[in-house]
Amino acid sequence: MPKGRRESGTAPSIIYNAWNLSKKKLQLFTNKPPPRSNYSYKDIDAASLCACSALPYVEETVRIDGDTYCEGALRDTVNFRRLIEDHNSRNDPLDEIWINRIVDCQQIRKPHNLLDALANLCQMFAATVGEDDVRLFKYHVKENANRDDAFKGIIVEIKVDSKINFFWSHANLNEGRRRGARMAQAALRLYEKYKDRKRDGRVLMIPDDLRVQEIKDTLGDFSLEEVSAVLVGHPEVRRNELDEDMIRSQLGPSSPR
Repeated sequence: MPKGRRESGTAPSIIYNAWNLSKKKLQLFTNKPPPRSNYSYKDIDAASLCACSALPYVEETVRIDGDTYCEGALRDTVNFRRLIEDHNSRNDPLDEIWINRIVDCQQIRKPHNLLDALANLCQMFAATVGEDDVRLFKYHVKENANRDDAFKGIIVEIKVDSKINFFWSHANLNEGRRRGARMAQAALRLYEKYKDRKRDGRVLMIPDDLRVQEIKDTLGDFSLEEVSAVLVGHPEVRRNELDEDMIRSQLGPSSPR
């Protein structure tokens, strides 16, 4: 097996996880260990890359340094573990955190066969855990806001377009790319317009800290389906059950292409 990859300088940090079945714990892998961390990161290599995507039943487990690994996303989907502890400090703070989930429970379609049913099992679990992880992460950021080493930058969440589905065709892949790009464009537009609301010593969350009407006005040229996808989970929407039902009525999987 080739030696693990480590980089320094201006190279971006890449971090992913896998579940150590032998030791019953989550393991993080990186190409650039944070210098002030006391966590034992392992190096990125071909084996760890296979381990991080070794979904049980779908792909076989991987052995690394004598231990057996499988995918870690079903244990820690969005992988916020040690993000603040190892990459944010009073003297060298993080400026921004951009969150990009890739699955959402609104994308689940009625299964047509056992293969679809198995895919739904994985996707429903990962989507729900991922959504909860994001919500908990934001909660802990707010709860720890008064600490000297707290994150006090900008958090931007790129929403998931529920019309994206995973039907296996080139046309559907292109449609998924287009819809994903629209969600990224929506997040970028909101960020560019409202990033100056950031105040020293306080975290700004986009879109959560924006009013619903501000989001609708800023995304005026986006479709109702796209705006609805951006508004799902917004605090103002969650407080109003009728609004949430109306927004969710615009969601759900589209027909395969």
